[in-house]
Amino acid sequence: MKLFNSLNFQNLLFLKLIIYMRNSKNIFLKGKYIIITIILYKMLKRESEHERERGREREHERERELHIKGNARFGNKIIQISNAIKLGLQTGCKKITVNGKTIYLPKYNKTTKKFSFITEMNKNSRNYFYINKIKKIYPDYDESTIDQQEVRNILLKYCFDTYKFIHNTYLCIHVRSGDIFKKKKPHGGYVQPPYDFYKMILELENFKGNPVVLISEDRKNPVINKILENYKNVFWEKNKLKRDQEIIMNSKYLVYGEGTFVPQLLYLSYGRKKVIRFAKGQIVFDKYNNDYRYTNIHLQP
Repeated sequence: MKLFNSLNFQNLLFLKLIIYMRNSKNIFLKGKYIIITIILYKMLKRESEHERERGREREHERERELHIKGNARFGNKIIQISNAIKLGLQTGCKKITVNGKTIYLPKYNKTTKKFSFITEMNKNSRNYFYINKIKKIYPDYDESTIDQQEVRNILLKYCFDTYKFIHNTYLCIHVRSGDIFKKKKPHGGYVQPPYDFYKMILELENFKGNPVVLISEDRKNPVINKILENYKNVFWEKNKLKRDQEIIMNSKYLVYGEGTFVPQLLYLSYGRKKVIRFAKGQIVFDKYNNDYRYTNIHLQP
């Protein structure tokens, strides 16, 4: 069995079958040779692909490289990268590759001697999103041992290099729309605020009649059209992701509902901000000083 599994033996057998197939005058045997040759070719191809994949895994472990792939949306992607940075700093990894872009990590105090966990982590980028999955793969994971300011600085450099944010100042209302309003199986974890939530804010003395930018990837959420119809000082246009990120990060006042997109941008923002958000049926007032949040009060609508 070991002999049959040998790649050299399979190659030799493959060549012999091709010779037999060409020299055979018996049509029935020739047909059998063709079928066997095709099957063996697929086996060799699959074995070669597996060998290349094992080679990449060994290289990632040798280079101490964490790898994040896929098309996660911005907020979820930032969470994945943030967790990868914490894991990398704690274990002594050298770099993180995010869809082809490399983040180089500084040397940190604590390093591990075995890096086999890297292969398991890299098998699925969703592993970087959930703390319980990280701890299952690397039980010693403890983000309290890491300087959170250093994590933020590394993350900021990646985001500013990637997105080239510029400054802006507006009252900004972010309304979640898009994928959570799909017809089949909408996400139950992202229940959005009702129209009255936004109406309450727009009627406040500070904002009444003043220009307001509404950000949303589309207008599937029905509150968007209602806001635009009733408040002529609210402006919306379909922007590129980078432009929306710039406005949110640099707004002095910010309003948003459930989701990961805005909180991760707030984490990356500088300066003082006042935030009104809708979370689990409550209205929450927050103050941000750089990335540090002070929660003032929770109100039941």
